[in-house]
Amino acid sequence: DGTWFVGAIADVQGAVSESDESDNVLVALQTLEITTEPLADLVVSHVSFAPAALDAGDAFEVTDHVENHGDGDAGAFQVGIYLSLDPVITKGDVAIGVRSVPELQSGGLSLLSASLTVPAATAAGLWYVGAIADIGGAEPETDEFNNWSAAIGTLQVYKPPRPDLVMNSLEFSPSVVDAGQSISVTEETL
Repeated sequence: DGTWFVGAIADVQGAVSESDESDNVLVALQTLEITTEPLADLVVSHVSFAPAALDAGDAFEVTDHVENHGDGDAGAFQVGIYLSLDPVITKGDVAIGVRSVPELQSGGLSLLSASLTVPAATAAGLWYVGAIADIGGAEPETDEFNNWSAAIGTLQVYKPPRPDLVMNSLEFSPSVVDAGQSISVTEETL
């Protein structure tokens, strides 16, 4: 914001040898007034989850709070929920949920608690749970680097025992039929 002068410099690189180098600068007589709209600043202020341990493929409850610390209102944006192997939550982590926020006024709070599922293919171990506000970058903000947060503590993910189905035998008869005739099939699965 403020009053600005607009000027120009000829031969700014000094590539042309001139008889008078002192007349290459000119500033316009009028000034330019610049004002900016107040911007939002979306901050994930809280992330929590329960229970603290579960099997891959199970659901758990995740709560997130997003606040607008900026002077301007935020339009529609999305909040992503992620699993991460480290406490720094990024869009490259495992996305497990997305919620939409239609708008958030300056000083406002948006919160949601939802049941989300840990993907069945998730590796066993300790995982961080976190959220990122404005995952699509839809809102211009005063600070674009404070949009994420991780919950305190880690989520213990276990790999539950999975069945292993094995076809043990397969027989059919007769071995020659006309089209449209039935065959008898016997199979054994372990």
